[in-house]
Amino acid sequence: MNTAAIFDLDRTLIDESSTPIFMRHLADAGINSDSSIPFAEPVVKAASTALKTIFNVIGESRLLMQPAKLAVRASVGWSVTDVETAARTAAAEIIEHLQPFAQSVIDEHRAAGDLLVLASTSPLAFTRPLAEALGFDGVIGTAWGRTDDKHSRYTGELDGPFVWGPDKAAAVATWAAEHNVQLSASSAYSDSYFDAPLLDLVGSPVAVNPDAR
Repeated sequence: MNTAAIFDLDRTLIDESSTPIFMRHLADAGINSDSSIPFAEPVVKAASTALKTIFNVIGESRLLMQPAKLAVRASVGWSVTDVETAARTAAAEIIEHLQPFAQSVIDEHRAAGDLLVLASTSPLAFTRPLAEALGFDGVIGTAWGRTDDKHSRYTGELDGPFVWGPDKAAAVATWAAEHNVQLSASSAYSDSYFDAPLLDLVGSPVAVNPDAR
């Protein structure tokens, strides 16, 4: 059996939301959202400064996660290739913002032979390049639907569940079963009260920068 170290991203590996960084790099690449959904991209633009502050101070909430779930609609028509390119440049910036402890903990788990896994509610379109840049063995997140052709574009719909709370824990359990990972001998790191189901899965749960709950 394998063992793993499972890391949340926002307020865990980095001390704030990664979404503004990803969205800024998308904008720099000329990928813009014309979504009319109110707050469809929370904690992204200047108009959402209050939401960003709330997230950075108290962490996730059901209120913030609802617009985050709807944000996929803004991606309709985006080029999969262009988004991946932007996500790779964003990943390089995010790595520069890792919390001081993060790299040493990652290195310790790697030296111990643990599989390294990034488990975030954020879209896989954003986080997969980051996981690859970190040298992780796996990535778990929310999948966006895409067209199946050589000019693949996002459809604006989810491809599977919104990976948050119990659904995030279920996704981790599924990944572990597929990779012969013994979760009772594994570790997980998260800040969020809503990741309690995930932390309950592993033998060594660690609350990092924990929210008030």
